[in-house]
Amino acid sequence: MLATRRRFLRNLAFICDFKKGGDSTTAIAVEDRPDGYKFWLASNEGAGDRVVGFLAISLEQLKHIHSLPQAQRANAEAVFAQDCVDFALQRLRKEIKLLRNTARRCGEFARDDLAIQGVHYENI
Repeated sequence: MLATRRRFLRNLAFICDFKKGGDSTTAIAVEDRPDGYKFWLASNEGAGDRVVGFLAISLEQLKHIHSLPQAQRANAEAVFAQDCVDFALQRLRKEIKLLRNTARRCGEFARDDLAIQGVHYENI
């Protein structure tokens, strides 16, 4: 149970961290109170209205998805995933650029390695 809670909070913090880089690192903790759960949000840049609003909406969406019958969850999960992508689009664009550059360097390394081995290659 504790591992599940940690994974949930870590993943929730990840989707709330909409900018690439250490300046926007986000952390979330939950307090189990008699009147319900209280979520605590911390960010290096300060938990601005955008992040707080997104977290509140996300928690409501997750609560709603959990209440749906299993057969109806797929569409609601897809909407939630798209909302997360839309929120973090700035971060995702940077991640894609980093991945593309790394893949390009790997391709260059593979071509160089094949050339050293005397292997003929095309379109690597």
